[in-house]
Amino acid sequence: MAQLFPGKLPPLPWIEIGESGLVSIEHPFIVKNVSKGLDMIGGTSRISEIVHRNQNSQLRLILNPADPATRPIKSTKRDTANLALKLTVPKRTGRKRKRGSDDPWQSYDVKGGPQTFSRNLVRSLEDNHDSYKTECVGVVDHTHRWHDLSDFQISTQDSEIMQRVQDSLIGLDYRKIKEFNLDAEEPTEWTKLVASPAMTHLTMPFNYGYMQNPAVHQTTDQTGKTTLSNTQQPERLLTIRITADAKAPQEMNPKVLPIDEQDPELITAVQNLNKLFDDRPLWTRRAILNKTNIREAILKPAVQYVGYMFTSGPWRDAIIKYGVDPRTDPEMHRYQTLSYQITEAERTAEQPWEDKRAAYLRKSRGQERDRHSHIFDGASLVQDGKIWQVCDITDPLLKGLLETEDLRSTCDTKTDGWYHNGRWAKVKTIMKTKINALLSNKSLTDTDFAQVLALPDVAYNASKNAAHENVRKLRRQTDFGPSSDGRKQTKRPLSQSHVLPKGSRWVKLGIEGPEGQEDDGGKGKAGARVEGVGGDKGTEALAGDEDGESDDAIDDEDND
Repeated sequence: MAQLFPGKLPPLPWIEIGESGLVSIEHPFIVKNVSKGLDMIGGTSRISEIVHRNQNSQLRLILNPADPATRPIKSTKRDTANLALKLTVPKRTGRKRKRGSDDPWQSYDVKGGPQTFSRNLVRSLEDNHDSYKTECVGVVDHTHRWHDLSDFQISTQDSEIMQRVQDSLIGLDYRKIKEFNLDAEEPTEWTKLVASPAMTHLTMPFNYGYMQNPAVHQTTDQTGKTTLSNTQQPERLLTIRITADAKAPQEMNPKVLPIDEQDPELITAVQNLNKLFDDRPLWTRRAILNKTNIREAILKPAVQYVGYMFTSGPWRDAIIKYGVDPRTDPEMHRYQTLSYQITEAERTAEQPWEDKRAAYLRKSRGQERDRHSHIFDGASLVQDGKIWQVCDITDPLLKGLLETEDLRSTCDTKTDGWYHNGRWAKVKTIMKTKINALLSNKSLTDTDFAQVLALPDVAYNASKNAAHENVRKLRRQTDFGPSSDGRKQTKRPLSQSHVLPKGSRWVKLGIEGPEGQEDDGGKGKAGARVEGVGGDKGTEALAGDEDGESDDAIDDEDND
């Protein structure tokens, strides 16, 4: 203002404001036909009612006024203090010429009434900036706006039953309502369902906050094509994982980035791994982390340079040196893996389930790593992993079973590897029971497993009656003392020879003798038929029970 009027500002004129009580309606559409625009919000009668009678009511915007079944959109009333201005511009004369020229005026027909389009009004104000008039009509106290979302609309104009509903029911004429009836004898009459009055209950739009990832940038390749690239996306790992019967790879994936182009820390880690695999061709990740100072974040990308992994089978999740196939050499039996779920051994029904391994890893963050956690000695358990290799098991009982020269002639790639099925099942059963005992702070002796050890190492006709080694939970015995959760104990004390993991499921072992003869009625140890031991079905005879007594007398059944 000081630049426009240097010195003292001139006095500004006072403008008289008209009466208050005006209502503004902000139509959400571009109105080209005023009469249709008014019909969509109820017409002049509805507007007059809001202005003069009930100012707190809402306007109902109907996208298709001809269809009464259309769901309306309700307006929102806002208190405002706006001024309504009336602008008066000169009438059109019917003459025109090019702006800024001295060409003669040309006549044209003036069509329509006042200039109602905003672009024409703005142009008229620019052309008559010295001759238009301004008048303040009044104060706008209330403004009706539409913020709700429009719902999906279903047209009912082609629906015969909806037309009948509109003609008979919507008009609220008692005579027509009384005449309305559905023909019950016409089956198709009941299939013409009335459309749903609403498709969604959401009325307000939700701000999802969509935005471009700041790490994504546009790049142009050598061909000139524009692509999007994420600068923070981690490098994809191309570790080779094969099934138990697939061909062993001889070298790494050719798509892996050359090692000399990688980070120096990764190059050093790969060099240390190569030395490690020269001494031993198969390792678990936990054993590598304990034997070296390689960080776990570096070990993951380094594995793809040194070896591959099986997704199933007796060497599952072990890292195997490229060019080595453990299925072809019986000496590789010492590197077979055993995997278990480290879970809560005993808990009440009110206690939620918790992954013991995950809980241990959370608590041990920032602490020095136990360099012997990959070794299972039967006396302690470190819960930083769930996979052990045969060569890392030092428990005397398990080691005596695993160090054997009696191996299979051909490798079983699905489950047993180079061990006989019966011996491998006993190892897995005993080890799982010992893990559960360590988690439950219970002590076991070798005599507790006499029944399991008495079972033969070879189960003939295994394809028909396989030995299932899944161990569910350590049986609560009176030899272990009272249960920690107060549950019912067994009815009678059991001798150590009866201790067998509950749910060990040596179900229907169906073992034949070495010469192919049938069993001897359950009284002999070699070739004994053991059915339902620890399972749900009846137990015929436990191996090693000279009297053939079954274990059905125990009433603390737990088939968890």
